[in-house]
Amino acid sequence: MPIKLKHPQSIDGYQQSQCMVLVVGFAHAQAHHIAEALGVVNWRTLVAQDGDDAVSKAQVTPFDFILIETDGVDLFAPIVIEAVRLPSSASQRSTIVAFGQYLLPAFRERLVACGADGFCALPVDTASLIPSLTTASVSRMKSTASNLNTHCGASPQNNRDNDV
Repeated sequence: MPIKLKHPQSIDGYQQSQCMVLVVGFAHAQAHHIAEALGVVNWRTLVAQDGDDAVSKAQVTPFDFILIETDGVDLFAPIVIEAVRLPSSASQRSTIVAFGQYLLPAFRERLVACGADGFCALPVDTASLIPSLTTASVSRMKSTASNLNTHCGASPQNNRDNDV
């Protein structure tokens, strides 16, 4: 079944063919589903099979968005996020959204401290995926502009704005 978006030509300032997305840690079928949803607006998607693969790709490619599944057994999301945020990474300014079924407040706090910009529950709702990503991106731009997104500076109580 094709995925339909209400306004595929322009989504909150992101035009077709503009965005590169790294999808990390999702099961093959889910990663394919996400890539299909993003392909509707011609966003390019690369899939990383594990944390090492994600860091390798992010070091050399400046991704606009990194979607990271936090429940996978082969992936330790905080370490991957910290590695992507290093100044030497081509993707250090990417908007990073963590996906998971078990995003408890303490784990969210840790992900934000490492550099995550937003959170989504699993399973991924592809109908709202792109609007959710652009919301996280706008939130990141506001945080960066006002220096609110400092390392280890967030708490779960103050982090509700990061839900996307």
